[in-house]
Amino acid sequence: RYDAKDCLQLMKHMTTVSSLIAKDILLLPKEAGGDGKVARKWKSRRNAVAFATWLIGFIDSLLLWEENDEKQFVEILGTHHKHSLGKGFQLLPEDIRVAAVDKIYSQEEEHQTRLTAITEEELIYFKHPRSKRLSKGGMLIQALTKKKVVINEMVMAMPCISSGERSTRQRKRFKTD
Repeated sequence: RYDAKDCLQLMKHMTTVSSLIAKDILLLPKEAGGDGKVARKWKSRRNAVAFATWLIGFIDSLLLWEENDEKQFVEILGTHHKHSLGKGFQLLPEDIRVAAVDKIYSQEEEHQTRLTAITEEELIYFKHPRSKRLSKGGMLIQALTKKKVVINEMVMAMPCISSGERSTRQRKRFKTD
């Protein structure tokens, strides 16, 4: 397992990174004055899809970290966090999110069928998610590809380690004498 102090430090850094991703990449200042920010309008579709795949890769690493530790503790994966997963992905256009998911899983199938050198083109995109919650066709991937990204507690539930199914709460039984 992981050392608690290392986890706390890493959590602070991941929260900071998440905030910077939202503020510096996903949002831009309004052009006509004002203090607010608006979602970035990507000039290059290729760059937007590449960014979305790497954002999924970042989330994949955090999900895997939780799954390896068998508990949910990463703040930014919480549904109510200021820079939560759903809020971040909602700032990307639906077609970009769908293309990113397609790119991740199409490359996974291609990789399994051929053994050749990795090209620069392939390095642009994240591929091969390792988290069970980001499995192909899973609820989290489905939520990311919808017009409105809605990620709730059920979507983020930890999978059972032994069977791969979603975890359920166990009711405690009290002994009565």
